[in-house]
Amino acid sequence: FSAGTVDQIYIAMRLGILKTLKKDAYPLFMDDPFVQFDKERLKEALKMLDKLSKDRQILLFTCHEREASTLDTLKASYKLHTLT
Repeated sequence: FSAGTVDQIYIAMRLGILKTLKKDAYPLFMDDPFVQFDKERLKEALKMLDKLSKDRQILLFTCHEREASTLDTLKASYKLHTLT
C-alpha cells in the first residue's frame, strides 16, 4: 500500500472505534493526518470531516495551508486558529 492508503486505513479505524463507542459527543483530535494525501484524497477526507462535524467537535492540527484552502473551496464551516 502507498503511505496515503495506510493513513486512510488508520483514519477509517479511528472513526470506526468512535462509532463503536456510540458516543457522538466525543471530540475527534487529528494531528496532521493528511500529510501523505494527494489533492483529491484530501478533498474527499475534508468533505467527510465536514459532514462529521455536524455531530461532534473536530480539532485538526496541521502546519500546512492546503487544508484551509481546500475547506474554503468546499465552502465548509470551520474556525482557523494560528499559533505564532
